[in-house]
Amino acid sequence: MECLVTGAAGFVGRGVIEALAAAGHGGSATGRSPPPRLPPGWVGRARGAILAAPAPAGIGDIVHLEEQQDGAGGAAAFA
Repeated sequence: MECLVTGAAGFVGRGVIEALAAAGHGGSATGRSPPPRLPPGWVGRARGAILAAPAPAGIGDIVHLEEQQDGAGGAAAFA
């Protein structure tokens, strides 16, 4: 199955990509910049490229791991 994983360059995202790849899945991995060193079957894309275009064809699942990135992040965003 083709998946879209946001936050793929982070600690949790890297593990999710490895687990999905081991199970035979591929797809698109996003981050602030394209995630490096992806397993075969995965394409790294910058977050802006994904947000500015229609979802890549064939995506069956989305795993959203990226946190808020507007500069206000952290506990201050909830104050």
